[in-house]
Amino acid sequence: MAAQWDSNSYNLPVAAPPVAGPPPEYMRQESVEEVRLYENNTERRAMEDMADLFAIITATEHLERAYVRDAISQDDYSSACSRLISQFKT
Repeated sequence: MAAQWDSNSYNLPVAAPPVAGPPPEYMRQESVEEVRLYENNTERRAMEDMADLFAIITATEHLERAYVRDAISQDDYSSACSRLISQFKT
């Protein structure tokens, strides 16, 4: 006899029922204010460089996890790491 799936044995999150009424203050469009991350081209360039560095670091972390789990070969890992390091240097 096959085991039956019991939904109560899994701790699945249960969505809260919708709440009637207006949305909270933080969700209202008129309360959303634009935040400037930079005020000139030098600051904009610095923000873009930091974003690029963050993306490279994140990609390297994912690559490392894939290698540790044997999802990619050592050759693929080495070539991808070299490519990411060269992107960081430029």
